[in-house]
Amino acid sequence: MNEFNSFTYLGEGHHTLREKSTDLIVTFFEVLPEGHLNRDLLMSYKRSGANLIFTHKISLRDAINAAPVQIRTLDGRMLLVSNDEIISPATVKCLPGEGLPIFDKMNRDDHIGTARGNLFIKYDI
Repeated sequence: MNEFNSFTYLGEGHHTLREKSTDLIVTFFEVLPEGHLNRDLLMSYKRSGANLIFTHKISLRDAINAAPVQIRTLDGRMLLVSNDEIISPATVKCLPGEGLPIFDKMNRDDHIGTARGNLFIKYDI
């Protein structure tokens, strides 16, 4: 666990009638579950509304051979994306329904059956 930051609020901790209030110390930690996403991967994602744009680094050899690409999604799943053409820097693949959830304004807590944006894959050769 990596500690990010700590904040101390003087006199805002435990209150009792007979004793002086203690300090409240709030510490933020980065919790990394098994199969966590690293910062480089997170920085590869950009958001455009409910759509996600992922920039995947690929070697020239793999681009010429149209090699399949493995992508870890933000929710930890692994997607295998096949390519049916030579990949160029202008190539963009669209994976429908793999973007961010789009919640209904009337029922924001309903996660079941929620529509999702798309995931676009751009290539960095």
